[in-house]
Amino acid sequence: MNDAELIRALRCCCALWNDKNPCDECPLPDEKRGHELHDTCDEYLMRIAAERLEELIGGTAKGTKAETPGFDFKRQFILSQAEHCVCGKREQDYGSPEDNFGRIAAMWAAYMRGNCVSDGANICIAPKDVAAMMALLKIARIASGNAKADNWIDLAGYAACGGELEGIGDDQPVRL
Repeated sequence: MNDAELIRALRCCCALWNDKNPCDECPLPDEKRGHELHDTCDEYLMRIAAERLEELIGGTAKGTKAETPGFDFKRQFILSQAEHCVCGKREQDYGSPEDNFGRIAAMWAAYMRGNCVSDGANICIAPKDVAAMMALLKIARIASGNAKADNWIDLAGYAACGGELEGIGDDQPVRL
């Protein structure tokens, strides 16, 4: 069962708790689903969900690092979360990194020209510069001593976008 099917099955079971009967939509095998078998359904789903979570965070058995509070995300989890961010909904919402970071570069250049440099100064910011400066923002948050796992995930995402921009040669600065 892939992640999307697991989520769909969990949502179907949630609907059962609300007196709905979405079992026909459930991706579980026939022998594992059904309102009459709800206890079986729950146990099966919870076991699969727990296994999937253990895979994502690297295991939670007694005595493992994941049992302790704080940051204990595996590299694979951080990278998969960053991939989900930069290759998923954010790109759908805001456009490609080239386009989005190009707009940000233009706005930053205009702001800097109006507020930070003397008249006539040449301000050139490329989309890859935006990725680098956003990565620096995340590094500054990490350096504050109050970092959150999300800072590391976002940092990986900005690094991936910057690397892609570097790789495609989109280093044309925005000049205003």
